[in-house]
Amino acid sequence: MKMKKVLPIVLVFLFVSSLKAQEINVEDSTEVITVISENSKPLSLTGGARMSAFMTGNDFDYPSVFTEFQMKSDFNKNNALFVADLRLRAGLLYDETYNEIEVKELYAGYQNKSLRILAGNQIVLWGRTDGFNAVNYLTPMNYFFLSSDPDDQLMSNMMLRIKYQISKHIDFDLVGIPFFKQSVYRYDLFKINDFVFFDDAVLPAKKFENGSLAGRLNFEFPFAGFALSYFQGYDPYHGFDLKMFDLTSGTPIIMNSAKPYFKRSIGLDFEVPVWTTMIRGEVSYNHTNDYKENMYVPNSDLAYIAGLEKDFFGVTAIVQYVGKYTTDFTKLQQPNFYEYDIEDMGSMMKYAEDYTNYEMTLFNRKIFHQEYEFDHAVVAILAKSFFYETLNAELSAYYNISSEEFMIRPKLLWKANDYLNVCLGGVYMHGPEKTLFDYSGKILSGVFAEVNVKF
Repeated sequence: MKMKKVLPIVLVFLFVSSLKAQEINVEDSTEVITVISENSKPLSLTGGARMSAFMTGNDFDYPSVFTEFQMKSDFNKNNALFVADLRLRAGLLYDETYNEIEVKELYAGYQNKSLRILAGNQIVLWGRTDGFNAVNYLTPMNYFFLSSDPDDQLMSNMMLRIKYQISKHIDFDLVGIPFFKQSVYRYDLFKINDFVFFDDAVLPAKKFENGSLAGRLNFEFPFAGFALSYFQGYDPYHGFDLKMFDLTSGTPIIMNSAKPYFKRSIGLDFEVPVWTTMIRGEVSYNHTNDYKENMYVPNSDLAYIAGLEKDFFGVTAIVQYVGKYTTDFTKLQQPNFYEYDIEDMGSMMKYAEDYTNYEMTLFNRKIFHQEYEFDHAVVAILAKSFFYETLNAELSAYYNISSEEFMIRPKLLWKANDYLNVCLGGVYMHGPEKTLFDYSGKILSGVFAEVNVKF
């Protein structure tokens, strides 16, 4: 790997080492990393089973119905650590039956009071804001997995993770990902028109030079918490490239394929309590190359989130502003039909090709929230417990001011006893014509019901 790619990580590590050298009394520190005590059981087993149904979608009566068995084991003894979270699932997904085993997490390693070295399939979430994150670079998502819990969409990555507790208030996280894993889009389900298709993704070769590196220096103090982070690698949140454009049959055939892009990111996240209000925020600068030549590569941008959390009469309220500034922004110009020679077949084919490139570039900009130079959105979350916390009600709402798309998600959870939970809720997504929510709302909108038994 080129030295210029590794240099930022090395600089962060040298900075961490200097902080360690300044530490006066480590023995008085309260360690963040937890080590199992001698009297604790080294092995724990938990699990559960659930029946989940997501219904009444516009394009599918039953977008998702499944039963699932989960088994999670944790082993921790003599500095050895092992975690396995496996899901056995069978059901119906977008009119297709399936049976699968999902490895949610599966990793092993070494740990002591100040150091963890973990290798395997892990989910690493960086950042402090809820629902939307600007510095969560590492975790791919399955956006079309439907259930009552949004965390079910999180996907693990094969990685080597080293976490070091420098002092009572400072820790350093270093992550290496050997090969790329993309988020799951199901744009093949979108009914854009009759001649647009989506082919298999074009993924980077599994080579060392295509791996990802990330580091995070985290500070936790009583008066505030904040972290500096860095990432270089292929972004799981990919775009689409125009793979084929064919007019030879008389009917246009447009084939697109997912294609990831390389980026470098630096970020800051923070959390500050002010009286009874918690202020959280995240900001990241994402640098990309070759975005002018490749439609699947977004422009460099600045993503930022600011949020407040406060309790009102037992109601937890979270309000966030989610924004993005696109650098080197130029507005797309739609090809003008009248500037082409209607009597010249070559000119008409050129117009069709130019218009297709325009539409697909615009589609990618919508994916990356770069249709406008500034993208503005607001998020609100309300949650309250009733009857001694046996009944939990939650309402989440999202509105994009720039694109006029919105989403509403109510949820009601009944904890019948220590083993049985029942959940009811729904999702409604809507947007103007040809927006992402206009396409995806017909698939992802609906009501859900779930029964979960844990042991």
